[in-house]
Amino acid sequence: MVSSSSNIVIRRHKGRLGALEDGVDQGYERLTPVLSKLAEAGIIDPTPSTRAGLTVAVVHSSYLHENQSDIPRVTRGVLEALDRLGRAFLGRFAACEIYTRGTVRSVGDLSKQVASINNGLHWWAKHQDWLAESALLGGSLERGSLPEHVLSGLFRQLLGVLCLTGETKAASRLVKEVIFQVLNDGRGKSIDFKTILQEKISPDRPIYEYERSGHDHDPSFLSTVRDACGRTGVGTGRSKKAAAQQASSEFLKKFYPSAIQTHIPSSVSRETAIEIASAPAHSRAIRHVQNLFHLPLSARPLVSQALIHSSWAYEHRAEMQKCHQQDNKVLGFIGSHVLDFEHVNIAVRHAMDSPPEEFPFLTMTNDDYGSAFQQAGLATGLLLGAGQGSLGVSREMGGNAFQAVVAAVYLAKNLPPILSSEWPADWEPILRTIAPPELRPPDATTLLGQALSIMGIEASFEFRKFGPDHASRRLAIFELESKQLGVRKKLEGVADQAKTSAKHRVASDVLAILDRIGNSSPIESLADVGDGDLSLARFLLAHQAFVLATSTVPVQRWAKANLFGLHLASTPNRLLNWAGEIDRILNSVSSIGSETGRLSETFRAAIDNSSASVLTVDDELRALLGELEEVVEPEEIGPEHVWRLVQLGDINRCLGTDDSDSDLESIIRDWAILYGRRLELPSSLPPAWLSGRERAVLDAAVSAVLAARGVATVEVEAPHPLCLRVISTVEVDGSLLGRVCGLWSGISRNVSLRAIQNGIEMAIDGARPPTEPGPITQAVLTAMRPEPDPFRSAVANLVHDLKNQVVAVRTALSQVGGSRTAQLERQLAASRHLEHAQAIALRLRAATSMRTYSESENTELGAFLRQYGVAVFSRLPRSISLLIPDAKEVAYVAISERALTAVLDNLVQNAVEAMREGGSIRLDWLADRSGAAIEVADDGPGLPVEVAQALAAGSRIRSGKLGGNGLGLWGVHALLHRIGGQLSVSSSSAGTSWLVTLPTVNSVSMEES
Repeated sequence: MVSSSSNIVIRRHKGRLGALEDGVDQGYERLTPVLSKLAEAGIIDPTPSTRAGLTVAVVHSSYLHENQSDIPRVTRGVLEALDRLGRAFLGRFAACEIYTRGTVRSVGDLSKQVASINNGLHWWAKHQDWLAESALLGGSLERGSLPEHVLSGLFRQLLGVLCLTGETKAASRLVKEVIFQVLNDGRGKSIDFKTILQEKISPDRPIYEYERSGHDHDPSFLSTVRDACGRTGVGTGRSKKAAAQQASSEFLKKFYPSAIQTHIPSSVSRETAIEIASAPAHSRAIRHVQNLFHLPLSARPLVSQALIHSSWAYEHRAEMQKCHQQDNKVLGFIGSHVLDFEHVNIAVRHAMDSPPEEFPFLTMTNDDYGSAFQQAGLATGLLLGAGQGSLGVSREMGGNAFQAVVAAVYLAKNLPPILSSEWPADWEPILRTIAPPELRPPDATTLLGQALSIMGIEASFEFRKFGPDHASRRLAIFELESKQLGVRKKLEGVADQAKTSAKHRVASDVLAILDRIGNSSPIESLADVGDGDLSLARFLLAHQAFVLATSTVPVQRWAKANLFGLHLASTPNRLLNWAGEIDRILNSVSSIGSETGRLSETFRAAIDNSSASVLTVDDELRALLGELEEVVEPEEIGPEHVWRLVQLGDINRCLGTDDSDSDLESIIRDWAILYGRRLELPSSLPPAWLSGRERAVLDAAVSAVLAARGVATVEVEAPHPLCLRVISTVEVDGSLLGRVCGLWSGISRNVSLRAIQNGIEMAIDGARPPTEPGPITQAVLTAMRPEPDPFRSAVANLVHDLKNQVVAVRTALSQVGGSRTAQLERQLAASRHLEHAQAIALRLRAATSMRTYSESENTELGAFLRQYGVAVFSRLPRSISLLIPDAKEVAYVAISERALTAVLDNLVQNAVEAMREGGSIRLDWLADRSGAAIEVADDGPGLPVEVAQALAAGSRIRSGKLGGNGLGLWGVHALLHRIGGQLSVSSSSAGTSWLVTLPTVNSVSMEES
């Protein structure tokens, strides 16, 4: 569990009105009735921003449609966002208000009562003349006979504006009035009259008849319910469901009046709950939440309830009754409304900054909340029944528990307007996960457009209309064009009444084919498709293969979109199987041929990016560097620092070298020589060949087990796949073994390590290549072959230097005796070594930080280089001039501005350092569909021959700069490799020219013709 202490992050959501700031001029003229009502709710003198927002709140979509040019910043999406925020506020307030009233017997009861408020809002709003008088309406609506849903929608928009402007007290008073009138009048009560009627006349069934009237935008239904005896009840409503409910209600009032009374909620006697104290982990979790949110002691029973699953409550009924407790279902329901409001509030504020055309807000899933529960570290405190406990905490259970905990906190804090304003800093990442400002997810057409954009396929729609006008249908015809292959493909979708739906249907069909060819067994996935779909699959695959074989692409985006197997890079056997089947599907089409070099590089980049273990190593290195930079006194350096540096140095050296393959028997013989009698080895071994990297992982595991100074035994657990165990005869620190396994496991994709009692289990499962691989399979096999990473080799050298300085610190301090002067000299030596160590740590951090950059952002290259050139020119020495390129065209590259700045800064700095007597630097670029290239050229003395040779050979760069080691250049190389880019150099006595190749981002517009 994470630390129990925390700081509260205070957020003041003030002034972010965005699209509301300008208001609607015509709205001010009709605002008086609204202002009078708000005065009753406590807003006597609204601020100008509140008034502006209120003029938007009273805008109906019909008015917006007719007057869009007059209010350009107010979009349909803005109105939808305000409505959604008002709905969320209403739901949260209703859930908490009803709960605190004490009329809740169960979560079902609470759910029905909250639903009754939403249902009753239509009735309440219809009686609010101030709403109708202030509304800005289109010509199709009459102010005196506005539909209920129009008025209730305007009221929700009003609540949304009040939330954005910080007037939640007034919003609460308004909603309280709604709840009071709805519940006391009996309107909208969420009593299922249809179900009650069915129960009363069983085994007979009621018969419902419906008549529709009114306009399409405002329909009205008349429902008549009749039983077997001919008795009837009549009701009306805006939907068949509402009319049927009212008809059933009228029937029951006439013939079974007592049946309704038994379903009206009444107050529930609630004893003061007591915290469940019988489970220590449960108590620790309660204390953790209490400390995080600075809750009073009185809140502990409620937090305890939030962490009680129904299975535990059932098995411990006596204890539950004694403590007056209940399970967490009710709190989970309240928490869902609290979290919904927090998420909507953040998303709407974000939307106000850039008004969207639509606001398709979707709530977070239970899986999202389940992940948050695990991230919060509360799983051990959740009380589960014996049976459920053996199965663990599912996402659904964790999600409900997390929502319940949030509800407990919210109630204990006396219902703050915005809970995120008091969110603990420790849970900041959780808040970003459960309440992201961005909307999600897009529709099928948008998703397909994104995929086609990544692939660089042109697309367009055309429609065929048939049938009479009153019942016309449209067929969407989708045309795809691969300019690279010179091929077009047309697809016909399924007819639909609306263009948009027809587009989504055919887009879904294409997405389905993309999903099938992205499956790890594409032949099986395509087995049941027709010839047309199979032809489409071949077209998409041939295009992807050609692009990857001939162009620079944004590797991470292709992998994220599940394109051309790059998403399978983390599992070698699945990737190989996929490649083999794709070779068969394409039948080695000529568009690929034997040009698989770039294709192999793309697969290699995807494989490197998918290595979670390498990311773990990078995280460990960054954490260690951070610790060393914060050391103040040499005495703070301990043996733990040395051990971690040794591990990180060995791992990076392993990744930076290309040791030869070895058979298992040779490895065992080497161990026998190295460890002698300390290692008991098996007498018989299965035949097996291991790569140099695989052997390094095994060597590290054996060394870690023997670190305890005892004797160890190597056992062969299984020959195929090979599984070895090394177990010590003495006790070995399990946490140390776990850390070794965590750092080394996955360094070779074929080896996994698992800590066991006093030992480590090593599993080696190499990919099994086919005897006659096709071109794609061969590209994958080439990519899977480990290659030395010069950047890692450079890091290993610098980590080695860092370790030597850290050891020197400890050595200086370990010496004892001598005069006072000798002691001070040793202290001075330790301090100097510490300073050297921290200087190396800073250099390491600067170089390795580039590997954290991603290609998740796009950069418009021409404009960026222009701005970058101006910024660089201001800090160049006066003796150096800079030629800045013009923005020749618009081209987007798949790299963030921050990452591209880091790349260019490194190259420009190298040029500056090479021209100490002055010179000139020139930036230039060009781009097409296959990629973009940036040139950084200087007229200096040229690159040293040994540096150029090292770059070409991928070996260590021995820099001529004081303290230099070429790590910056290899950092640039590593960053570009990750995103599918390249770094190359040409040099002569006339100067040096660096060429940075980047993947471009294709913009595909799916036009209608």
